[in-house]
Amino acid sequence: MRGPTGEMKAALREIRSVLTVVACGKAARLTSDSAAAFLVYVVGHGLAFLTQLVIARLLGASSYGVYTYVVAWMTVLAYTAMLGFNVSLVRFIPTYAARNAWSLLAGVIRYAERRVLSASLLLAAAGALLVLATGPALGVELSNAFVVGFLIVPLLSLISVRCAIVRAFGGVVSALVPMRVIREGFLFAFACIWLLRGDAVGPTAVVAVTVVGLALAFLFATRHMDRLQPLALKDARPQYDARAWRQATFPMFVVTAGEALFDKTGVLMLGFASASQDAGIFALVFNMGLLVVLPRTAVDTIFAPAIARLYAEGKYAEMQSMVVRASLLSLSGAAAIVVVLAVIADPVLGWFGSDFATGRTPLIILLMGQLFAAAGGSQLSVLAMTGNEAGAARILVLSALAHALMCAALVSLWGLIGAAIATAAALVVWNVLMALDIRRKLRLWPGVVGVFRPAAV
Repeated sequence: MRGPTGEMKAALREIRSVLTVVACGKAARLTSDSAAAFLVYVVGHGLAFLTQLVIARLLGASSYGVYTYVVAWMTVLAYTAMLGFNVSLVRFIPTYAARNAWSLLAGVIRYAERRVLSASLLLAAAGALLVLATGPALGVELSNAFVVGFLIVPLLSLISVRCAIVRAFGGVVSALVPMRVIREGFLFAFACIWLLRGDAVGPTAVVAVTVVGLALAFLFATRHMDRLQPLALKDARPQYDARAWRQATFPMFVVTAGEALFDKTGVLMLGFASASQDAGIFALVFNMGLLVVLPRTAVDTIFAPAIARLYAEGKYAEMQSMVVRASLLSLSGAAAIVVVLAVIADPVLGWFGSDFATGRTPLIILLMGQLFAAAGGSQLSVLAMTGNEAGAARILVLSALAHALMCAALVSLWGLIGAAIATAAALVVWNVLMALDIRRKLRLWPGVVGVFRPAAV
């Protein structure tokens, strides 16, 4: 992958110079403003966690594996279809708003939504045709779940883009609610009803309810996007700068698609190995492990644009201070969650029966990997917000490839535990590579290391 051109670098410098509009507070604001976002993340991830528990109990290990395998594929396809606009719009929209360039702002929104819709429909249609052609080999349960699941791709893609637009317009909490609360809450309600009634439900029905929940989330995101957009934008005639948008968005496309693939590799590899039961167990413990990411993700809501502002102003000492502050917040929150999960692992997994109880060791392995990542802080945001997207994309691609290779090798040797070891090891590799890149390019001490070593400024 080639680095950004001179024209792209100039555009990124201009974008960073006006991001003051988005992040104008001091470092102390990081804690207070993250509180509201953290609350929504807690509610959303809590719902997601409980939903997965109920669905796993409802379906059983094997059928739950089918459900998670289908959703894993849909997620990877959806993030591929986003083409990176779910990230780049958060940068372009404040830039054009600060310059009162309403025509370009209208143009980039329309351009992004049209391209994402086209890509998602194309991927969904191609996938559905492939499944229909190979249906007998997949089995009735899996092929039916796949066919219904392809509706997730355009919905998830467009919701993510519209939530990015809402966030760029200043609706930080409103941007989180559709995916974190509405979708998960709807699925959780249906899963609880089915479980309490003792209904016999298959993975296809759960996938269908997921689609309906996404449709409701899409309506919510659309309503808030319309409500928050500036009045001047409504009458603006779209103007297009497609070349600049494509150049700036491509590294973000690699990053977002790579992240989605990275997260789902374990489930996909176990599914490829026809180990649907292990895939279901791994998906459950992986989702439990993702609770550790909560503090870092919440802090990153304010951290990312603030880093862009400080970098544009050349305030490296303040950047170092904010990196350390964010990393300590992330690590302290992550450590508390790890302790709680380690304590409740046996009773929670045992609630599902002996099959799910085998997930305890993989869970502990994944928790250790996530804790290491939390100590590094929001390293991907540091690279992305300082014009080093291309480097971040290369690192993620290398880490994702290493993850896939390790997972393929270790799954064949140790199955479920092998997938957990590969995922934890890949997290360590990814974060170490990002830390080295940050130190080399920005002369910052990454993560909590900065507590002990001052910045070279």
